[in-house]
Amino acid sequence: MKQEREHRRSPPYPPETSLVNLVVSGPGEIEVGRRAAEVADWCQALIDRHALPLTVLGPAPSPLARIKDRWRWHVLLKGPSDSLGRVVRYAAARLGRARKTRLAIDRDPVSLL
Repeated sequence: MKQEREHRRSPPYPPETSLVNLVVSGPGEIEVGRRAAEVADWCQALIDRHALPLTVLGPAPSPLARIKDRWRWHVLLKGPSDSLGRVVRYAAARLGRARKTRLAIDRDPVSLL
């Protein structure tokens, strides 16, 4: 157990840090990929502007890329819980629906599928 805990500290993964999974979904694969890139760029700009200690991973297709005729891409944010909370609040208010895509915010995800 101690060895696993040390392994998760560098690079930091839960429970040493927090995660947020931003999942963009929609009927068109290309449109969903573009929207996920916009979300990742927006998050990175916010992080840079406020010098937040967060890391943006992605965008990337979700492991289950298509469910019920909806394509899915995700962007993972990693860092301290309080900083993630700031980004999530801004994202929820400003990145809602765009065109035919949806944005789902999963704080401390149990699974990344």
